[in-house]
Amino acid sequence: MRPIYYLLPFPAIALSGVAVSGTASPTPAPAEIVRVGEREIILPSPPGYFRFDGWDEELNRAFEESVPESNRLLAVFASEQDVARVRQNESPKFERHLRAESYRELEDMITSTEFEELESGFRTDSEFTVFDETQDSIVFSIKSGGVGGVVKVRDRVILLLCYSEDTGRSDTNWMKATVKQWRDKILAANPFTAT
Repeated sequence: MRPIYYLLPFPAIALSGVAVSGTASPTPAPAEIVRVGEREIILPSPPGYFRFDGWDEELNRAFEESVPESNRLLAVFASEQDVARVRQNESPKFERHLRAESYRELEDMITSTEFEELESGFRTDSEFTVFDETQDSIVFSIKSGGVGGVVKVRDRVILLLCYSEDTGRSDTNWMKATVKQWRDKILAANPFTAT
């Protein structure tokens, strides 16, 4: 049996050239409620980013197609610049974007032991470089590009993914800081006492 961390793919969104239709546009929201399995999770927006899925049919289709069948898209977040582009009836560029996903097979309760196994896999896999860990999370650079985090929130697992077209040092540092800050906001918004 493959270790549990092999169940978590991390593809990037390829949305360049997607036309935007309709008059709706994303609006800032401090937090949304998402469902992972039977549990509601408060999902705050990443620092400086806006919820971008759920309002345009063509974009939603592109977002969903970018997620492997093993995962479920929870939310996509785009920059203020992309929001401004959409408000001017232009296509978003997604030069920097973030998303949250769940892994369908892990949407039920995950135990501390299972989460430790998950963390251990990331520490030993050469595809990932772990740079931050807490009792409830592991954050890492992805060899193929981007930064990811796996967070245990109210006994459920959420994947946090952050991408930038620029792979330079400043954007790498931005991705690392952003995922850590977002993780901290999510954990703070979801205090949990086991019953």
